[in-house]
Amino acid sequence: MTTHCQAPPTRLAHSRSAPVLPVVHRISLMRNLVAASGPALAPPIVHDVVRSSGQPLPAAVRGRMEARFGYDFSTVRIHSGERAAASARAVAARAYT
Repeated sequence: MTTHCQAPPTRLAHSRSAPVLPVVHRISLMRNLVAASGPALAPPIVHDVVRSSGQPLPAAVRGRMEARFGYDFSTVRIHSGERAAASARAVAARAYT
């Protein structure tokens, strides 16, 4: 599987009702909102998928990621298939960590 990454724009697209904020500022606001609201309860399917073993990152991907981020990705697991997709849909996500 090949994944292409693109640098994020400096500003996000916006609607008429939302101000344009830099990406970092929006992330900071989201973190504050999540921290203030407390932990969210995930649906049971999310817990089921996360508890399954998953697959480690492919060696080449892991090597590049570790070199670029300076972080050990040995415990990262990829969960794929219909149950993983259903768990992402259950939390309105395309993927999650």
